[in-house]
Amino acid sequence: AGALSPDPMLQSWLKQESLIPRLAAAMNMMANGRFPRDIFAAFAPRGKFKILRKNGGTFIDPAGFARYDAFATMVGKVDAVAAAKVLEELRPLFDAALRNLGERRLTLREAFPAAADELLQTPVLEGDIALIQGKKGITWMFAEERLESRSLVQKQLMRMGPKNQAVVQAKLRALTLALGDGR
Repeated sequence: AGALSPDPMLQSWLKQESLIPRLAAAMNMMANGRFPRDIFAAFAPRGKFKILRKNGGTFIDPAGFARYDAFATMVGKVDAVAAAKVLEELRPLFDAALRNLGERRLTLREAFPAAADELLQTPVLEGDIALIQGKKGITWMFAEERLESRSLVQKQLMRMGPKNQAVVQAKLRALTLALGDGR
């Protein structure tokens, strides 16, 4: 997998133990709308979520999207064709890991497209995005129900900002195409 990208952050992350079962679990979680926070903890942004207060409202501060620039840059450097080859080569191991999860998507060919679809259906934030105070451990929620009702993984992707979201979604499209799914 070292040929996927020269990015040192990715190279370091790829050295984790039990990476295939962890990635299989992440795909499964994302396909079901959940965010695999523990699996991607190494890429968590530094600093706090930034807000703006203006005209009596609370909004996402676009300056805060920069917290995700390093992650998006890393994703952007991944060679989609090389990644597809690695996934295909390791497909039996992914399939075994997915079966061990006991979920309905039992193969890489089912789990990856489902996870990609979940992320690709994420709307892009435009303009001022209003927030409201959350409850019990959730600091901020989207004020608009059409955004707040999205899955956890989609809300996480939206919080990365339009530019970073575009990078992630473009790489997902390229990887899906390289895998021969045609999406």
